[in-house]
Amino acid sequence: MTIDFRYPLVVIAGKNGTGKSTLLACAACAYHNMGPYELWILGGKYFRFTDFFFTTPQEPPLLHVQVRWTYRLDDTTVDIRTVTKGPSRWRGYPNRPNRAVEFVGLLRTLHPSELRILRRYFGDDSASQPVSLDITHQTTVSHVMARSYGAVRLGTSGRYSLHYLDADDICYSGFNMGSGEDVTCQLARIVYRLPQGSLLIIEEIEVGLHPAAQRNLMSQLLDLCWEKRLQVICSSHSQAILECVPAEARVLLVRHGSTLQPRYEVSVGETMSDMTMLPVSELAVYVEDELARNLLLKALPANIRQRVRVTTCGSWEDVIRFLATFRRDPALGHVAAVLAGDRQGQDTEHINTLRRYLSRDITDDDRGWLIDRVHYLPGAVSPETYLHALGTDLTFREILAAELNADLGGINEFFRSPLQGDSHSLAYNLGLRVGLDRDQTEAVLVASAIRCKPGDFQSIIEFLQKRLAVET
Repeated sequence: MTIDFRYPLVVIAGKNGTGKSTLLACAACAYHNMGPYELWILGGKYFRFTDFFFTTPQEPPLLHVQVRWTYRLDDTTVDIRTVTKGPSRWRGYPNRPNRAVEFVGLLRTLHPSELRILRRYFGDDSASQPVSLDITHQTTVSHVMARSYGAVRLGTSGRYSLHYLDADDICYSGFNMGSGEDVTCQLARIVYRLPQGSLLIIEEIEVGLHPAAQRNLMSQLLDLCWEKRLQVICSSHSQAILECVPAEARVLLVRHGSTLQPRYEVSVGETMSDMTMLPVSELAVYVEDELARNLLLKALPANIRQRVRVTTCGSWEDVIRFLATFRRDPALGHVAAVLAGDRQGQDTEHINTLRRYLSRDITDDDRGWLIDRVHYLPGAVSPETYLHALGTDLTFREILAAELNADLGGINEFFRSPLQGDSHSLAYNLGLRVGLDRDQTEAVLVASAIRCKPGDFQSIIEFLQKRLAVET
């Protein structure tokens, strides 16, 4: 498997078992720090594969493993280094470039109250008095937790440490903090002790933090990436985390049998849909009636269909009314509309209708917003008339006859006749000929049209692809 880190801060997402932790470990072993920096937990200068990968006697040993890193250097040159695992040990460590690296694992989530050794070291007067950390720690913890702290302090006893916070004229220790407060104190200390240009790796960055705190933490990390020229790689299952970074920063790992595939620049909806194994609608699409909805859903490829929610409204005016609701309140999400083909060329009427439902004057931004979000079904006619007109195409009639298990002669005769009654009765009248009800016949008409004329619907597919790319 190969993965590329294309942004200063990268969030790797994916279901359990897709290799996120393995990739983070391989990234942590990519450098051979020769500077003064010492690792947060382990001590020493750099990570080895044995810090992450261990097998018991009951497991098959790691043999003939090769890890290759490609480095893009400041002078735009590319350097490739390799470490291999033979029968005995990993070879090639000294060949790695010099850089400080820190790996922050899930050990940070252990609350001090669960570590009995901390009670022994901080339960009497032998521990030193807590010392205030500099203002950057206080500012960061206050920002992430959205609470004003008077100070962030650190107490030490032997080789152990304990955080203290001042809030509301009270100083309290990690034993009495919320786990999110203690986690944030740890992350602040780790980040600020890192040298310029370091690599920071965080496993499940959201752990211990509520969604608002997750967003605040990501805001701080993005700023620090630029200020300290840090590279940050983290894993996450959190929608709040994914929403905080641009598409370039998201990588979704997907397993296909024994193969892992990274997907780059994925949307939040696509990522959450994969991890929850449930469709997540990223775009609300409004159409006029059930036939339009069926045509649209049948024409769309599955990877788009899973990301949109198609809703019928009743008429084109009702579609514009729903769009106006989204225009008034952007917090409702992202929206688009697909109108019948006979609404093409009616932009002025659509804009006037939008004005009526917004109850205010229309700006140029409003006009552009509406035009960008409206597309049309094929043909300059209603969808029923479009389907009936396809009856002049022999291929369409042959597909339809086969799907209906009907005689081609009878199908030919039906389409030679003019539409009887309202155009909306097309499926009903054909159903009478072949012994199916209206809904069953309409489904076959729609499927046959898509099979016969897939190109007629390509512009709709491209329209929705563009809206998904722009909006999400």
